[in-house]
Amino acid sequence: MDNRRSSSGLSTILLWGLAVALLLGGVGVGFYLVGFDTQYAPGYSHKAFKSLQLGDMEERVYSLLGSPFSTHDTEPYVEWIYSAKEQQRFARDGVGRGTYTTFRFDESGRVKSVSGVRQMSASTVVFGDGQNHLGLTEAQIKPLKGSTQDEIRRQFGPPRAVYEYKAVKLLSYSRSPSSANYHLRSVGLNRAGKVVHIWREVYWD
Repeated sequence: MDNRRSSSGLSTILLWGLAVALLLGGVGVGFYLVGFDTQYAPGYSHKAFKSLQLGDMEERVYSLLGSPFSTHDTEPYVEWIYSAKEQQRFARDGVGRGTYTTFRFDESGRVKSVSGVRQMSASTVVFGDGQNHLGLTEAQIKPLKGSTQDEIRRQFGPPRAVYEYKAVKLLSYSRSPSSANYHLRSVGLNRAGKVVHIWREVYWD
């Protein structure tokens, strides 16, 4: 079977999950399915992608996987997260959980953007003015842009976790022809042409 497509035509994988809830007087059982539409670049293989390591050179990436679907220039940045809860995965994937506020610093070390969300329940988060861990409004965020890391630390204390995005080039080896959920496979390279990020995850559309 060609592992470049999950199936011929529309690449759809149906994943069946079982949710069991204990109810008074009985057991409730629910089923759900999730569809994925993933197309991989012509030279891609799962085995080759798994063999990639941080520090590999761009030439090895191309020799293993061939040409990507697309390449994009990106800007390195550092992001700080503030939250009441631990953010154990943030330093690895840069994705916040729960209620949080993030400060993104550009390469000069100054605040480029401030964002965040407030979690209302296990499945609900809200965005908007003041809806973040620090309760910052748009009016309060505006003067913070351009601040240094030391200035942010003095005002809000040390961050809960720090994420460093090092790539200047992004190689995309998968996509969704129908703009649906898909299995993301991407590689990030720094200015020296070395692999600094490897993304192997699910992209939810």
